Amino acid sequence: MDDFQRWAALAIFAAGFASFLVFEKYRHWGALAAAALAVALGVFTLAEAMLCVNWPIVVVFFTTLVAAEVFMLSGAAAVAAEAILARFKSPAAAILVLCALTGFLSISIENVACVLIAAPVALSLAKKLGMPPQRILVACALASNLQGCALLVGDPPSMLLAGEARLSFSQFIWLDGKPSIFWAVQAGALVGLAFLWLVFRKHRGAVEIEREARLFGVMPTVYLAGLVLAIAIDTQLERGVGWGAAGGCAFFAALSFTWLAWKTRGRGAPDEDVEEAAIEHKMPSVRSYVRGLDWRTTLFIASVFVPVAALAHHGWIERLSAGILAVSSGNLTAAFVILVATAVLASAFVDNIPFLLVMLPAVTTLAAGSGFAGKPIFLYFGLLLGASVGGNITPIGAQANIAAVGLLRKHGSPVDLKSYLALSLPYTLLAVAVASLFTYLVYGPW
Repeated sequence: MDDFQRWAALAIFAAGFASFLVFEKYRHWGALAAAALAVALGVFTLAEAMLCVNWPIVVVFFTTLVAAEVFMLSGAAAVAAEAILARFKSPAAAILVLCALTGFLSISIENVACVLIAAPVALSLAKKLGMPPQRILVACALASNLQGCALLVGDPPSMLLAGEARLSFSQFIWLDGKPSIFWAVQAGALVGLAFLWLVFRKHRGAVEIEREARLFGVMPTVYLAGLVLAIAIDTQLERGVGWGAAGGCAFFAALSFTWLAWKTRGRGAPDEDVEEAAIEHKMPSVRSYVRGLDWRTTLFIASVFVPVAALAHHGWIERLSAGILAVSSGNLTAAFVILVATAVLASAFVDNIPFLLVMLPAVTTLAAGSGFAGKPIFLYFGLLLGASVGGNITPIGAQANIAAVGLLRKHGSPVDLKSYLALSLPYTLLAVAVASLFTYLVYGPW
């Protein structure tokens, strides 16, 4: 029976992972089916399966999403972005500043929301310059996805790392007396912006940014700041993402939702799509807002913990660690390079959440087997950088990319793969290389 369950755990995960790749749109159902199969085949009981889920991370992800969406719809970020961009008359400078602002927002709010904030400005800017909007909005998506892993609150992968390595919010900025992953990401972002300048520098003349965004209220900004502060304090106290952080996030998310319900009071456009509402600077109805929340990713994250836990329970992750150790010949530098390269390649085509759920504990085991004293932090950071930024390579590698490409298609400007790769591939490789080198120089096995 043990042999059956061991091989069943591997088969369930493999089938689920394949479904994420082939049926990306329905990955949440694939993850739920994999979790249900693990219970049905006796790999876990239902109670054990529920305990496999890291519920605080699920709650933090969803409640952060709730607050970030309300912040986006409040218009505060769009108004600020237009005010800043109005100071820049050079087309290249305006585009680069828009990309930098999108990336900055993505440090603390969900990447898709950042793309939706940037989209109306990008579309307007492209129209004024008489150029197709594809490259501007794709560049914003690339910058957003890059910065998503800079802090604990930006993206689910960062939350997963915090859970595995027991990192607090502040340790993403400064760790053991050294600059942490936040600064590695900034190094990658700077070289990314330098590449984008080479792409857009040929655009000459002057451009005038019109103020079109509407500010519906400032309280969502206050609530989002409170949410980030709650995470910073609670993760410091709990040494990672726990129920304190989840409770603090839920409190500020509830305040944000209450503000939205009070602000619309039945006056929101009942059939307004949330994406279009953000672009047109409108407020959707509460019903449209709730329907537009990313329930799929929430279900996906909650469900995928179970098949990954089954792999770990039956020793497959230890075998994976042994395989990486053998290929790297026990050399931590070689292991670092292998992890970064594998993460970049894998995340270009498949979701990085199940990949990281498997690889993070594998890295823990790998570092222990290699005799690396203390936390294998530079391996963790290399893995996170590769998995998060690697998703930029293809239009399907990250939700921000999917959102940008989908918006462009809706507005009559579809993106072909060749044009996308011409921008995304060099941007990603340069950013990952510089950020990884920074991490290795600061945290390498000296």
